[in-house]
Amino acid sequence: MLTLDVNDQYSLELAPEKSGVRLTLMKAGEQQVCRKATRKELQEFSKHKTTTAFKGRLQLHKHQGKIKIEAKKEIVGSIPVKLFEAAISEILLCSVA
Repeated sequence: MLTLDVNDQYSLELAPEKSGVRLTLMKAGEQQVCRKATRKELQEFSKHKTTTAFKGRLQLHKHQGKIKIEAKKEIVGSIPVKLFEAAISEILLCSVA
């Protein structure tokens, strides 16, 4: 599992699963929202010009080199695209092994 700090309050956890990755938004150690994503969804979002990933309570939006994280219709923070891409690559390698 990898944890990416979104800001002082939130973090995004990425955990490998059989069919892909589980993304969990945490606030002060408590799960706020989560989403299971396939390898294909994450690769398309991180490497291509797709600007929005997912619908529902957890959404990711690419904008000007950052990925904004939306939870329950509110932007809670952002992380650099390069950091997200590196984390996704590492997690996907773990899920293959």
